[in-house]
Amino acid sequence: MPGIRIVTDSAADIPTEDSARLGITVVPLSIRFGSEEYTDVVDLSPADFWAKCKASAALPETAAPSPGAFQEAFEAAKAAVRKGTDVAELEREAGALRSELTKADAALKHKRDALAEAFRPSASSTVACSPS
Repeated sequence: MPGIRIVTDSAADIPTEDSARLGITVVPLSIRFGSEEYTDVVDLSPADFWAKCKASAALPETAAPSPGAFQEAFEAAKAAVRKGTDVAELEREAGALRSELTKADAALKHKRDALAEAFRPSASSTVACSPS
């Protein structure tokens, strides 16, 4: 996209092929499994990440990229665009988004369960039919 550059972090889970093809700059998260720390996508592929999740007794911990890493990405993006255009920043707030989606899912489940309960025939209900 000429004149537009997108910068996001690796929580966006954009496949490397797609980010390269679309010119999207992906700033990697830090991922820690116990005392081992990795840079997302740089030294820990998605396949390796899921293999470690499966093998690890504890869940991984993540950290957002440093402000300096974002600054560097923004400066590179700014240098890449033509004069007079702006740099677009797309920041994924994965934790907040995940929290909101979890809340929405719980609310929908509660409504679904309430509707199912409202329309579930009880053992004591009887249906009377009389011939006309």
